[in-house]
Amino acid sequence: MHKSDSMAKIKILPEQLINKIAAGEVVERPASIVKELIENSIDAGADQILITIKNGGKDFISILDNGSGMDEQNARLAIERHATSKIYAEEDLEQIQTLGFRGEALASIASVSHLELLTCHDEQEGATSLSIKGGCLEKISKTGFPKGTKITIQNLFFNTPARLKFMKTTSTEFRHIQETVVHQALARPHIQFRLTHNQQLVFSFSKGQSLEQRIYQLFGEPFQDTLTAAHHQETYLHYEGFISLPTGSKSSKRWQYLFVNDRFVKCPAVNHAVYDAYRTLLMKNQHPAFFLKIFLDPSEIDVNVHPAKTEIRFRNSQLIHTILVDQLNKTLMGASHQRHFGSQLPSSVSQKKVSVFPVQRPLLQEQLEIPIEQGAFSDTQKIFSLNSIDPPAVHKVLPQPKKTGKPPVEHKGTELDPVAKEIKSFKSSHQSEENQKSLVLGQLNHQYIVVEKQEGLALIDQHAASECILLETYQKAIYAGNISVKSFSVPILLELSPQNAILLEQYLQSFNKMGFQIEPFGKTTYSIHAIPSMLSENKCKKAILSIVDELMLFRKNRRPEEVHKNIQEKVACCSAIQAGDKLCIEELEKLVIQLERSRLAGISPHGKPVLIEVSYQELEKRFKRSG
Repeated sequence: MHKSDSMAKIKILPEQLINKIAAGEVVERPASIVKELIENSIDAGADQILITIKNGGKDFISILDNGSGMDEQNARLAIERHATSKIYAEEDLEQIQTLGFRGEALASIASVSHLELLTCHDEQEGATSLSIKGGCLEKISKTGFPKGTKITIQNLFFNTPARLKFMKTTSTEFRHIQETVVHQALARPHIQFRLTHNQQLVFSFSKGQSLEQRIYQLFGEPFQDTLTAAHHQETYLHYEGFISLPTGSKSSKRWQYLFVNDRFVKCPAVNHAVYDAYRTLLMKNQHPAFFLKIFLDPSEIDVNVHPAKTEIRFRNSQLIHTILVDQLNKTLMGASHQRHFGSQLPSSVSQKKVSVFPVQRPLLQEQLEIPIEQGAFSDTQKIFSLNSIDPPAVHKVLPQPKKTGKPPVEHKGTELDPVAKEIKSFKSSHQSEENQKSLVLGQLNHQYIVVEKQEGLALIDQHAASECILLETYQKAIYAGNISVKSFSVPILLELSPQNAILLEQYLQSFNKMGFQIEPFGKTTYSIHAIPSMLSENKCKKAILSIVDELMLFRKNRRPEEVHKNIQEKVACCSAIQAGDKLCIEELEKLVIQLERSRLAGISPHGKPVLIEVSYQELEKRFKRSG
């Protein structure tokens, strides 16, 4: 029987037991030991770190470095709890620039293993050798050893059987060690790392490499071909690294590496910013790969959140989120444009209005006339708040085209055709030397545009291309607060189910901010007084119902900016050229030119690629006869 609470006595735990409890926080598994010891080596200034493992670290771990080493006095102190050379006063916690700082690692590791420490600070004075078993110093001696430190761990958890039972298989434990070494190798590509397991060399990274070289060595050429460099520098922070192109997204989050001040960390705020930067560029169930190194003043970070120091907090996470979303999105758009069209987006483009033609015919009557400015989203704050803005309800009411009652005319692209004339004028005034690299050959299955390029053949999805162009134009108009709308003298009535009526009522304000004017008409009926001018009258009901249906599916915790984004995408989709629409050659050329000028040219809002390319090399390979 247990003693009652009133009989229990409070006692100070013995130091040996305290060390074992601390080891439960610091030493979760063999990989935790490898991480702590590598970090000590890096803090000691080593540029060569050799790791030797046996049986997944359960039997043997050795870390050898060429760092500064220690003399005998410091070596003795290093195995004591809370003994560290990294901080001396409370204020030092605000300016941590080392990987370790708590002074717990060696004491905690030594308390649950057989540890041997061999270290030398001055070769003329000789090296110090310490042997610790279960936290107790058993032997200390002098020996010969080059400058640096070697720490050997054997019989891990020999005195804590319960912890030993929770160890996984050799392959599992070694996989965690391997991932730990990869983290450190990516964080510091200038350092040599060599990992050996059961006397077999796993990998060896030479010193003095760049991050790009290290990624190439780890993941190979096919992986690297899908990445683009990302870098930005300003007073508050700067970052550098590589992110995947939208077409190089992955089916898992496995290839996401974040480093803050060269420390591998997990930070949901940064991950959220990266995903926001991709916006509609990712296909469904796809994830970006990224290798990002962020640098900012240590006082702006709290690294003392987790015992393993893998989680951090920012003092101003909102500002960091804003900067990352803005700058990474610019990088993605520029890189996608370079990849698809062979040139970067121009830094500035003529302010002349560009006609973005939706499906409705005739084109000249229903074109949306809004300036396309490539620098419109250059400001950091503008980018961050694009989908959460509350623009003033400044609507430009355009007169409706007169109805002639005549059937639509099929455009042949002849000299007498006004549409063809307008397109040719557009082409001559906007098609630069870079645009001449793309030669439109025709339309395939009334769905794809066939384009000849310098490096091969491209197929462009006409609906996805039109959708991207219209979405960008719509978003710019929303931000500027001058959404072009068309109003109806006789409102269009929309009948809804009771559920959908309640939902539309809930989000009426969001619809009205996006250029709609919708009002309750009684019971479950609503009257539509105005719609964005790019949206045709006969498709406005479809667009509204589609938006409401999606809100019904995902209505839990929907933020206003998510609702706005959903409305924008549906309006662009319903307004765009559709698969099956027959276009003349001039219309195809115009669409390609507009796509080349668009910043959303990679992935459609539905997450599908806009363009598929086949290089001449691939064509030659397919036509090459065997034998």
